[in-house]
Amino acid sequence: MDERAHMYAQFLKKGKIRFYTAILITISLLVFRQYIIHGMIEREQELTTYVEQLSDQKTISQMISKDVYVIYQNQINGQKSGKELAQLRQAVEEWKKSHDGLDKNGVFLYVYDEKKEKTLELFERADTSYHKSVEAAENILSMYDSNMYNETVLLKQISVIQNNESDFQFGVELAIRRMLEENSTQINRISLVEEALFWIFIMMAGFMFLFVFA
Repeated sequence: MDERAHMYAQFLKKGKIRFYTAILITISLLVFRQYIIHGMIEREQELTTYVEQLSDQKTISQMISKDVYVIYQNQINGQKSGKELAQLRQAVEEWKKSHDGLDKNGVFLYVYDEKKEKTLELFERADTSYHKSVEAAENILSMYDSNMYNETVLLKQISVIQNNESDFQFGVELAIRRMLEENSTQINRISLVEEALFWIFIMMAGFMFLFVFA
């Protein structure tokens, strides 16, 4: 009787060890799955922020190009451009704020290693165009602020803005496309990992039953 009780106690002890081991493995898998999902959500949020910032800069670039053109048309038609100058000033400030707030190093997290050099080149081109456009817009504002209108200077600055707008738009558009392509690839990889973890979890549930009660 004592031997049977001893064997039963040993059985329970082994069962508990097996059960706790299985539970620990299962919890580890669940935590790992949640970690992957959390990382995917954070990645999506960061990418959305980057794309929104870059898209905003594209829109602002177009607004500045439009404003300076309207300012010139008003000038040759003898009309005032107080509204357009105020819009231009605001657009320049918003562009500078958005540009300074963009984490370019963070953007590269969404680009393959072999594409980083090309994407960096795109950002550098866009960055150069940005600085030239902002400088030209500020020159126009300074000219009007000082009441020293010069048509030749105005046309030159407008030409700088319009020429650099196309380079900026092109560089930013390609950078966004690369980021979205890379993100799509990463999402597919994460989905495959998550599906694999799901089936591993199902198998673990079956193994738990056999492991504990066999």
